[in-house]
Amino acid sequence: MERSLERLARVIKIMGYSPKTLKAYTNCFKQYSSYMNGRVFEFDGESVRSYLESLHDSGLSTSTINLHLCTIKFWHKRVLGQAIRLALPYAKRRKRFPIVISRPVINKILKEIKNPKHHLMVSLTYGSGLRVSEVVKLKVKDLDFKRRLIRVRAAKGNKNRVTLLPQSLHMRLLKWIAYKRPEDWLFESQREGKLCTRSIQKVFEKASLKAGIEERLHFHDLRHSFATHLLEKGTSIRVIQELLGHKDIRTTELYTNVSGSFLEKVESPL
Repeated sequence: MERSLERLARVIKIMGYSPKTLKAYTNCFKQYSSYMNGRVFEFDGESVRSYLESLHDSGLSTSTINLHLCTIKFWHKRVLGQAIRLALPYAKRRKRFPIVISRPVINKILKEIKNPKHHLMVSLTYGSGLRVSEVVKLKVKDLDFKRRLIRVRAAKGNKNRVTLLPQSLHMRLLKWIAYKRPEDWLFESQREGKLCTRSIQKVFEKASLKAGIEERLHFHDLRHSFATHLLEKGTSIRVIQELLGHKDIRTTELYTNVSGSFLEKVESPL
């Protein structure tokens, strides 16, 4: 088992996958190997189907089952180099509409954040459509004030992209980085290292509660709100796709379902 896990980890790192993916694939592989009693070097389609059915019967979500299927395919194709044939589609996930926070509510939440660093982080996340993992990894050199852009390096899928640097935050950011070097973290921890993602998530969640928001909000909802509000202002969905770094435009098109401005312009045929 240990040698197999080492092989799996080595290929994942070589291909530039994130530590989060490494952890997820490792956990899935352990379960797969246990179910197969260690017989994971020869592909057995029927056994794989039985394994996935057992996951379904245990009540796991479709997204989790898909993760196990991705792990199995990665192991046999990428690690072992086997040309496998598996006539088994991915489990169909239930479509969930993203939660969009209105601008007044975002302002209400921001008023409850007294710490200047945390306030700036939440503001920048919403204003630039960042993921929590992206905002904590920003460095001073990633800010391009002249072009009003942020370079997001090694984002999800280990891809680079650019997104908006809000004009309204320019002065605050310039003051914030006044004594920093280009290689410094934009938002460092108290020990001057990289911030933990959970710390800023907790700040946002606590501020939401203090603001009296009954609906449970998550930090990632700021990214959803960024995309939806741009769409409502008439920004091209193709542009939004690039700003968010979505590989498939169908992912971005999900925001058209939650944008009220589209419905407001449609008249009933009656």
